[in-house]
Amino acid sequence: DMAKTMKLLGNASFSNEKITAGENSAPGVISLITSCEDEKIKEKIQLNQDSNILLIGCEGDTDQTMYQKLISQ
Repeated sequence: DMAKTMKLLGNASFSNEKITAGENSAPGVISLITSCEDEKIKEKIQLNQDSNILLIGCEGDTDQTMYQKLISQ
């Protein structure tokens, strides 16, 4: 879920630093998490501990009120 992923990134539990990611930035992270949890996908795309992944987020908290509402859920 979008809000849960935004909160995960904002709490620095997904990376070494806090990431302020808006609703349009979360889908890439959701896709990566889903891929990591599915052995067939990991095998098909050769995703492993040696993989380098680049995710690009196109926004932060552009609407600060909405961002706070979403991560407060």
